Amino acid sequence: MNEKGFIASSLLYGMLALFLVIMLSTLALLGSRKLSMDQLKKNALITVETGYSNPENIVAIYDTFQKPDNDSWLDLSGNRNNAKLVNGVTFNDGIKFNNINSHVDTALTSLSGSFAIVTTLNINNGVIWSYGDLYAEVDNNILKICVDEDCEEGTHISGKRQLTFIFNNNSFQIYNNSELVEESSVIDNISDEGQELIIGNNKSFEKQFTGSIYNFVVYKGIDDGIFLTDKSIVNNYQIDVEKYGLTS
Repeated sequence: MNEKGFIASSLLYGMLALFLVIMLSTLALLGSRKLSMDQLKKNALITVETGYSNPENIVAIYDTFQKPDNDSWLDLSGNRNNAKLVNGVTFNDGIKFNNINSHVDTALTSLSGSFAIVTTLNINNGVIWSYGDLYAEVDNNILKICVDEDCEEGTHISGKRQLTFIFNNNSFQIYNNSELVEESSVIDNISDEGQELIIGNNKSFEKQFTGSIYNFVVYKGIDDGIFLTDKSIVNNYQIDVEKYGLTS
C-alpha cells in the first residue's frame, strides 16, 4: 500500500471509530433518559391512581379496593412488593386478623433510618404493625410505640381513622387524621439486621390486631431528610376521607 492509500485508510478508520463512539454515547444517553422517563411515568401513574403524596418515596401500597387475590395482597405502587396473608387473615370490609398468629407478611426490609407508614383502619386492640422489636400497639384505646416491650406513654385513640407514623433515626411522629398527636426523640435506634415489616401482629405472632385495616402505604425516606411534609400528610388524609368516609 502506498503512502496516500495508507493515509486514506487511516482517516477512514478514524472516522468510523469516532462515529461508533458518538453512537454508543448517544445510545447510553437515550437509555438513561428512558430510565428517567420510566420513573417519571411510574410516579405519575401512582399519583393519578392513588393520589398519595411523594410517590418517588413509596415502596408499597396495599389497598382493600384491590381485593386480595387468595393469599396475596397486591402492591399497587408498581414495585412488586406483594404481601402475603398468613394464618387466617380474611377480607371483609377491610383486612381482618382472625387468629392469634394471623398477620400480613410484606417481606419489606432495610427500612431503618427514615421511613413512614400511612394506614386507614378501624381501631380495636392489638399490634397494628411491627418491624423487629419496634411496633405500634393499641391497648384499651391507647396507641403506643414500643421497642421490645418498652413503650412510650401513648395517646388516646378509637374508631375509624387514618394514622401516619414517621420515623427518622431515633425520633418519631404520629399523626391522627393528619393532626400531630405524639412526638418523641428518645426511641432507641432500630437494627435492620434480619428485620421485616409485618402488618397486624408483633414479630412473635402473639398480639394480632382485632380491628380492620383498609389500606397500608409504606414510604422509605432519605436519612435525616424530610420526605412527608404537613401538606403531604393533609393531602393523604383528604384522599382517604373520600375513599373510606373518614370523619374527624
